[in-house]
Amino acid sequence: MAQYTVLIIAYLIPAIAIANVLTGNPIPQLAFTFSDLVQRLNQIQVDLGFTEYTKPFQGKPMIDILAITLA
Repeated sequence: MAQYTVLIIAYLIPAIAIANVLTGNPIPQLAFTFSDLVQRLNQIQVDLGFTEYTKPFQGKPMIDILAITLA
């Protein structure tokens, strides 16, 4: 149980830090409600030479995105 706690905390620390730096909101799930965050993530991906962050989800119905998130 202690190992899982350490792993969860090790995951949450960078997620909270990145959300706080990019949006000023420390809760990563709420950070995605800001539309400029998605644009910034897309730009970072393009600057690094990758495709846009949201490209796999463009053109899909919202029910499919919800199912992917729940899975």
